[in-house]
Amino acid sequence: MDSVLMSLLLLISMIYLLIRLIKKSSKKQYERKPKNQWNSLSDGIDPTQS
Repeated sequence: MDSVLMSLLLLISMIYLLIRLIKKSSKKQYERKPKNQWNSLSDGIDPTQS
């Protein structure tokens, strides 16, 4: 009985960590970084004023 509980707890914790890892990596996948200074115009930053 004790080994079944430990196995269940281990399985639940592994599933939880896997879901967190997938969610974290999917957020970074769609994050866009400006490739050059002119793309920063979308954020309201004037690239000519440095």
